[in-house]
Amino acid sequence: CAATDFPRPIRCCPTGTRYKIALFHSEWQNGGMPLLRHMYAPARDTLANGLRSRAAECGYDVTEYVDTDAPDRPLNLQRGDVAIWIGAMHRKKFVVPKWVLKKGHAAISTATRLRNRGVYVIEYQTEPHSHEFNPGVAEVWTYTRAHRVPGLGAPTRYVPPGYLKPVFKWQAQHETRPVDALFFVGHHGPRRFCGDPAGGRFRVKDGSLAKSPPAWLRHTAPNRAYLNHHKGCSGRWKPLEAFRLSQMLSIGALVVSDRADAADELEYEGLVLFQSD
Repeated sequence: CAATDFPRPIRCCPTGTRYKIALFHSEWQNGGMPLLRHMYAPARDTLANGLRSRAAECGYDVTEYVDTDAPDRPLNLQRGDVAIWIGAMHRKKFVVPKWVLKKGHAAISTATRLRNRGVYVIEYQTEPHSHEFNPGVAEVWTYTRAHRVPGLGAPTRYVPPGYLKPVFKWQAQHETRPVDALFFVGHHGPRRFCGDPAGGRFRVKDGSLAKSPPAWLRHTAPNRAYLNHHKGCSGRWKPLEAFRLSQMLSIGALVVSDRADAADELEYEGLVLFQSD
């Protein structure tokens, strides 16, 4: 707290100058519906709720920006503040060292501009593969243990999405019924060739996209059983889809998944059924 160098990471300094921790998540619209807001809610809510639980004690304020203008929002931050960028949408403009405009002019990324101003920048990695590293990013947070290899170019912290409070009372009801089908809540089409971790014992039904709130809620009855496939099938490190699991496990659902990274499987032991083809 007595340090004078900037940028400075998240810190608990109750008697120091208050600072801001801002979460940024860029949205895009599809038919007027905010889709990504729901998809990444498990991570965003976990971070916001955890940080706010100690805000008064540690001397900082927490704000959230979720909209199509998110890449430019951090520019109102000042020296000593902390910016946390979530997701891949508009990431190129925010994080990439130099991005090229349509007219061919190079521009410095928002992350680098913030670092030069004394703002500590954290990127929350939401994709199964690693992105190129930007020197403006001081830390990378990730949802999976698989990102320990090959490394993301900056100190990496494992910060998985946590429990989500059910929106409706019926979501929290636990009723035992026979399982006759596994629902895949997502775009199952290109992933149906990834194999069947249930070994063909159950029918597999396409659910609606997990990123569509109304559609997701129609498929969240606690008697449902869900199938989890990795993006791009097996992949090299098989990171586990913690965003989707957070939503499913929070309503007490049964989840059968492809085998995942060994460290991820250990984290979810007893919560998810991991099966080979």
